[in-house]
Amino acid sequence: MNNVDKVGLSCIGCGLCEGICPLNAVRLVESRCTGIKPLVDENACTGCGICFELCPVSEIAEPDDLKKVRAVFQGYSQVPEIYLHGSSGGVVSSILYYLFDRNLIDAALVAFYDDELNLYGDFITSKEDVVKHSGSYYQTCKQMLNIKKIHDYRSVAVVGLPCHIEAVKNYAKKFNLKNIVLTISLFCTIGRMRAGFKDFLKEYFNIDLDNIKVSEYLSRYGKERLGKIIIKTQESQVEYTYLDYLGYIDYFYTPVGCFNCRKMFGLNADISVGDDWSIKTTKKIALITANTERGLSLLNEIKILKLRKISEDKTLLHLLKSQPNGTAIKICRPIETNVVLFIAKYVGLALKKLGVHRKLPIIIRSLALRYIRRRSLILQTKYFTKHV
Repeated sequence: MNNVDKVGLSCIGCGLCEGICPLNAVRLVESRCTGIKPLVDENACTGCGICFELCPVSEIAEPDDLKKVRAVFQGYSQVPEIYLHGSSGGVVSSILYYLFDRNLIDAALVAFYDDELNLYGDFITSKEDVVKHSGSYYQTCKQMLNIKKIHDYRSVAVVGLPCHIEAVKNYAKKFNLKNIVLTISLFCTIGRMRAGFKDFLKEYFNIDLDNIKVSEYLSRYGKERLGKIIIKTQESQVEYTYLDYLGYIDYFYTPVGCFNCRKMFGLNADISVGDDWSIKTTKKIALITANTERGLSLLNEIKILKLRKISEDKTLLHLLKSQPNGTAIKICRPIETNVVLFIAKYVGLALKKLGVHRKLPIIIRSLALRYIRRRSLILQTKYFTKHV
């Protein structure tokens, strides 16, 4: 119990503790706009300690080791349906589709949602399931909630954020798992709490997420890069842009624990995938890193992906430029980063509550990020000297 209390708001909501507790004594809860924390039923808990032993919070405090990158590619899916439904060019969906099609896996751990758009991880078992789980959700996901099912399958692919990859790594080591064929990490700069999603829908559409039943959710849907986010219910349908949503929630609804995370690319996975924001384009172009020989070999095999290799002398620079905020916050990070982000977060939320003009909190957040990026540029010179 004392150990779990120490985790407190450092929790990033991966769901591992809730998923592996043998007595279902742990549950993760949001503390409104502040963060996520594990709560333990003291009457049920026997103090076995497995939740604390496998918690990835300490691992995510260590920055990515960019020396692990074997190759970097730009690319997108050449399958129209996958490209249409996917974010980041449908690359992850194409990889899973290929693995199922070649019978290289019989299950994949991906994100699911219920009819109130609560997010959790579970396993799909066919290539027909892949498109249904395409897109990005931009909400904290208990990706490890059903991790114990992994023992039921012959060969598995795992998709998740860097924190989820660290959680899977801890779980696989603990139980000596041999059935994980491939791990895929999604680039991640920050987390976004469910409270932000609910507030956004309430303010923009007067929708109370607790009182509707969602039949379908589509994210970054369409041919263009930003696409549309579409929520369908039995009664109606709402649409909004990716930028509208991120403009409302980003850095205001980030869990406190995510400010301590230094993993942006998730390079402990075989392959990492994210948007390439360093280029101006309307096309869904992803940046893909091969971090192991297994990942590199697989990328060279998949013909349904259109890939272009980045020249080796530019890989590090291209990676860092592809995620300008992430580079400043997670890699070349000024020491005062958390203080600046906390001020922007709570001042912004206070102004939102006071009902001031929507643009004022956004201006404050933009100034905070600009300050961090400018301070980070000084550190990038030292970083290149050390790593190139």
